[in-house]
Amino acid sequence: LPPIADNVAMRINNSGQVSLWKMDATMHSNPAVWTGSSRDTLKNPSDYLSGVASSINNQGQVAGWVGASANLVDSSSTLRGVVYTQGIARVLGTLGGRDSRVDAISDTGKTVGIADLANKQRHAFVDDGKTMTDLGALPGGDSSEAFAINTAGEVAGVSDTPTHQDHAVIWK
Repeated sequence: LPPIADNVAMRINNSGQVSLWKMDATMHSNPAVWTGSSRDTLKNPSDYLSGVASSINNQGQVAGWVGASANLVDSSSTLRGVVYTQGIARVLGTLGGRDSRVDAISDTGKTVGIADLANKQRHAFVDDGKTMTDLGALPGGDSSEAFAINTAGEVAGVSDTPTHQDHAVIWK
């Protein structure tokens, strides 16, 4: 990528496409894909002002999250996981709470990340395009997050314990 200060590269696929996010002139972040010599900005779904492209698979599907305010770290802003297939956005739901975020997408199109529960806890999830499944937390733990998924459906992430220590987790 050329040295452009307003871009943050997140992942690269086997074709050399890079998922990234960039700041525009209005200071909104926008998901984008770098393909060789050009940067293609992905359109945020309506009602969402900012977005991040956190992952890209070998089919060119891009995943990340979008926010209802210009500031993605605004605690009062709703965040939702999003998947772009050929530039068309599909906004994910949650596990009963307000927010969700996609951290990775597999070559089969399954996504993983973190979503809020109705009780304000946050859990790792896997979403197959139809159903978001709560992966839970370690026994006695409150929270978990999934960071990676392979084509076999194995998910890597982290979960806390009753003493709030984080531990690596593999969900199969």
